[in-house]
Amino acid sequence: MVAALKAGKHVYSAVPMAIEVDDCRKIIEAVLDTGLTYMMGETCIYYPCAMYCKKENDKGTFGNFVFAESQYFHDISHFPKDQLNLPALYGAPFFYPTHSTAMVLHATGAYVKKVSAVGVVDKEDTGFYKVGQNPWDNVFSNEISLMQLSNGGVARVSECRRIGYKAPSSYISGFYGTKASYQYSNAQHLLTKLTENGVDLFDVSDEVSPYEMTQNKHLDDFKEQVANHRWSWDNFAPVQDEFVAKLPESLLKSDGNGHMGSHKLLVNDFCTAVKNGTLPTV
Repeated sequence: MVAALKAGKHVYSAVPMAIEVDDCRKIIEAVLDTGLTYMMGETCIYYPCAMYCKKENDKGTFGNFVFAESQYFHDISHFPKDQLNLPALYGAPFFYPTHSTAMVLHATGAYVKKVSAVGVVDKEDTGFYKVGQNPWDNVFSNEISLMQLSNGGVARVSECRRIGYKAPSSYISGFYGTKASYQYSNAQHLLTKLTENGVDLFDVSDEVSPYEMTQNKHLDDFKEQVANHRWSWDNFAPVQDEFVAKLPESLLKSDGNGHMGSHKLLVNDFCTAVKNGTLPTV
């Protein structure tokens, strides 16, 4: 990426941009030196749950931020089968931290001041989470962290690769403030607002769930299909409408969307930053 920037190219990369602080710093310095654009294509900032929490947090709905919980749950058995024998796949889960951390940090606008993490040593017979079996001698298949944020709140963030679970995979399960809170499980999104005698409860699922998911919520096996990642790949949710409206018609009609409809939003974000000479979202 540094070489590309120094060669006069704008750069859009997959995640993570690097796993060493010095390597991240070199990319930032190259951007400052060249005046070119670098963007990391973190899909989860445009996930509906993250966009909803950011929208309501920016409006002041939650009051002062207290706590949030986000995670990236991706069991190793659900990775592409042709990759399962690649030792490089079995690094420490927090070497690939952006799907879990990006949602809360983007929604709050905060950064991490202090972090403590613990790992779960892999106990399964299959795989490469063993000393001598991957380039890092990594034995952890799951890692969970507690983060102190710059806004005074706390986040619990998890990266898990051995977990009996499928979908939603990257999501904010809870976002809590002094005036209101958001909770998400399966296909249900709930907002509660504090009152003198308790709370007012609002089901905001139809705003946050993808259109196609909502259209199928009458099905008897709806929750099971959601748990198996149905309707969560290439269609948009109402909470994304404002950003979808900014897409050029050619991009809107093209194939190749994915990750909760985020791909096209990210491409537009990058191209807009390059055209206008502004900082991209990530």
